[in-house]
Amino acid sequence: MKVQGVYVSSIGTYLPQPVSAEEAIAQGLYDQELYDTIGWRGTHVAGRQSAPDMAVRAARQALGRQGEPSEPVESFLHSGAFYQGPDEVSVPGYIMRELGLDGIPSLDIRQGCNGMLAGVEVAVGRLTGAARCDSALITSAENHSTPLIDRWRGSAPGIVMGDGAAAVTLSSEGGFAEIVAANSSTLPALEGWHRGDDDLLPPREPRFQPLSLGRTVEEFTKSTMAMTEAIDLISKFSLDLVQRSIVDAGINASDVAALISVNADGRALEQWFLEPLGIPAGRTSWEIGRTVGHVGGCDQFISLDRMLASRAVGPGDHVILHAAAPGWTGTTLAVRIAERPPWLD
Repeated sequence: MKVQGVYVSSIGTYLPQPVSAEEAIAQGLYDQELYDTIGWRGTHVAGRQSAPDMAVRAARQALGRQGEPSEPVESFLHSGAFYQGPDEVSVPGYIMRELGLDGIPSLDIRQGCNGMLAGVEVAVGRLTGAARCDSALITSAENHSTPLIDRWRGSAPGIVMGDGAAAVTLSSEGGFAEIVAANSSTLPALEGWHRGDDDLLPPREPRFQPLSLGRTVEEFTKSTMAMTEAIDLISKFSLDLVQRSIVDAGINASDVAALISVNADGRALEQWFLEPLGIPAGRTSWEIGRTVGHVGGCDQFISLDRMLASRAVGPGDHVILHAAAPGWTGTTLAVRIAERPPWLD
C-alpha cells in the first residue's frame, strides 16, 4: 500500500536496567552455548515497573521531542504482547489519563509483537481516511519480570526477552520522516504455532501456567505441520511483505539503507531477508537488538531511534521496518528520512 502525507514527527523510548548475558550466565539463567552460538549480549529488566507506566514514560519523551508548540494528539493507539495489567483493564485509558489526554478515540491493538507497526498502519488510515485526524500517538510496552515466563530460555532458542517501551507520533503536517508504504498480512495456517494443543475455552478454575514457545511449537509440529514446512512458510511470508513495501516505496532492495526487524536470532534475519535481497548484514538492526532484547512490538522504533542518533541512517535514506507475531501476522513500513530529527541537534 502506497502512503502519502503521513509523517513521523517524533520517537520516544524507555529502557530500564540493563543486564548483560555474562551476568545471566554467571547466575545460571542463560547458557554459554547459546551465548557463543547466537551472540546475544544482554537485555533490559524492569522489575516492578509496569508496562503501561513505561509506555507513559516513552510517550512523554516523544511528545516532548515535538518541540513547542506541540501538536495536539487526535488519536491514540497502544499495543502489548505480554501482561499489561488486570483482566478487563483499559490500558489505553490508563495511559491517556497519565498523559492528560481526553476526548479522543483510542484503541488497544492485540497483535502481539506486531502490535506497534500494526498500530501505525491503523493510524495511517485515521490520518488519510474518513476520520480526518491530523495526528496520532502510538505506544507499546512490555515487562517480562514474572515467573510466568523465562526471559532467557522461555521463548525460541534465538530470542531473549527484554523490557521497555516505545512511542511514536504521526502527523499530517510534517515531520523528520515520511511513511511512504505500509503492508500487512496474516498466515492463519500457523495460528497454532503459539497455541499448541491448548484449549480455546477459559479454564474452569483460575490458573497461571508459564509460557513456553518451545512446548507449543513442539505440539504444533507433531500434530499439524512439519517444522521445515512451517519455517519455509514464515520465510516466504515475511520476505513477501518486505518486498511489497520496497516496491510500493518506488525503490530497489539496494536502496534500503537499513532493514529493522524483530530482535531475534540474526541467522534467521540473514536467511529470510539478507540473502534473498542482497542486503549487507551491516544494514540491519541486529547489533542493536542483541544488546536490547526482544521488547515485543517496541523493537523497531527503539532501533530506529538509536540508528538516527548514531547517524547510521539520515536524510535521504529509506528504512524498512518489519514485525511479525502469532497468528501468523506481519507488517512492514517503508520510511523515508527527510531530515535529522531536531531533538538530536
